[in-house]
Amino acid sequence: MAGKVSPIGPTGDVVRANIEEFRQGEGLSYAELSRRLKDAGREIPPLGLRRLEAGERKVDVDDLMAFAAVLNVAPIRLLMPATWSTAIEAEATGVGTKRTSELWRWALGYMPLNPSKAESYRYMTRSTPRQVRTREQRIEARWAWVESKVSELEDEMVELKATIGAEDQFMASSRIAALTEQIETLRELDIEDDNAFEEIGESDPAPPSPEELAGLLREEEDDA
Repeated sequence: MAGKVSPIGPTGDVVRANIEEFRQGEGLSYAELSRRLKDAGREIPPLGLRRLEAGERKVDVDDLMAFAAVLNVAPIRLLMPATWSTAIEAEATGVGTKRTSELWRWALGYMPLNPSKAESYRYMTRSTPRQVRTREQRIEARWAWVESKVSELEDEMVELKATIGAEDQFMASSRIAALTEQIETLRELDIEDDNAFEEIGESDPAPPSPEELAGLLREEEDDA
């Protein structure tokens, strides 16, 4: 017995509409687009393309990559709504309705859908390889790391205050003072400074890529 085929979801509908938009924008007939897909090793007959744009045929991930290649757009652009706005919302499969700015930041690896101090840094470092992160992404990752670290220290302070006895007051006060100093140091950290973490004895949670470092060295040589 064949498995039940799930209907096209909201993201599938966005992909369908985006393919139609880019095909028409390029002035491509169904026959020409079909030919290009065939040349790319992913043939879809003209009738299949018509059905796809009409929402009668799903686009699988291999189709998506081939469409992106022949239409000369990034695959993510076919997956996502055309707008980036804090005022406009869109629905995505498995996500629900979000502002399009939130969806784009999530899809680009900048920020999780439901940011938290504990998860933001982990999300950003897992979502994009170090070598392809933009400077903005590195700054965001550093900020998330600082927030996560501060949260850990604050939790430790709360737990310490809740469990100390009268005989431990002096030692606890010293530890609380040390935690407070660590938190203040992190809060004052210039996360845009590539040397800031080394200066406080921490490893940079989002260091520049070798390519970016080479570019910075060239800039310094040019300025010298």
